[in-house]
Amino acid sequence: MDRKLIEKSSEIAEEIDASALIVIPGEKEIEGLLEEKEYSFPIFIVTSPEKKYSGTHEEFKISARGETQNFAKQFQDAVMMAYVKGKVDVGDKIVGVGAIEDEATGILVYNVYEDPLLRSIHESTGRVGIDTMRAILDLAVEIGREGREGKAIGTAFVVGDSSEVMSRSHQLILNPYKCQDDEVRDVKNHQNWETIKEFSQIDGVFILDEDGKILSAGRYLSVDSDEIDIPSGLGARHVACASVSKETDAIVVSVAKSGGVVRMFKDGEIIGEVEPRVRILPV
Repeated sequence: MDRKLIEKSSEIAEEIDASALIVIPGEKEIEGLLEEKEYSFPIFIVTSPEKKYSGTHEEFKISARGETQNFAKQFQDAVMMAYVKGKVDVGDKIVGVGAIEDEATGILVYNVYEDPLLRSIHESTGRVGIDTMRAILDLAVEIGREGREGKAIGTAFVVGDSSEVMSRSHQLILNPYKCQDDEVRDVKNHQNWETIKEFSQIDGVFILDEDGKILSAGRYLSVDSDEIDIPSGLGARHVACASVSKETDAIVVSVAKSGGVVRMFKDGEIIGEVEPRVRILPV
């Protein structure tokens, strides 16, 4: 990758009014390749967890998890990260430039709406606020990646259609969110995330309304799982998550204790997966 290629990709981004430029250098050095000028769009630099980037643009760390990820796959992962963090939106166009192999490089133009997981999230906005879904997915990925105090944990967030969900569940413990102020219960407020992570160690799930206010933690789902068809090997929590998403209009985001994989459920089906260390796997 050289400066001319990045300059060309930035020209394309300008011409098509792109919302972002994503640079994926692979094993190549990125320092000094970007011009010191102001761009009309943000630039995201994709690096592996082992590498460091000291420039001024925002960095996304993406792990291949033992596999070689090609440029297109890493680009898709970075688009998902940008979307969850609210940097890009459905309908935006994004330009990517990066290493395809050791010697080859390429430029890719991507329409965010073409991503099946992002499209499904967008189409769920009639049930759940988009800012709420972004916050929950971002938080769930952190929980799946980091665990808590060095230990892997599993949990789930059941969002929307809360009266129906509450009628199909019961408390395992005293509800820590009962009578709490709205600002304390708001999942969109990052200041609440440490508390949520602490409560995620409790058995049961979080119940939230469509605006992202937590109604309950440590809740047990009492649902019928007879007609649920999900991949073998997934445990009781995933079956319950699929079931409650089928019986209600709720959207469910789960974090698996084994492997930390984040899954999104809608209408009884898994509509997307996010692996730890932000590897995105649309279903």
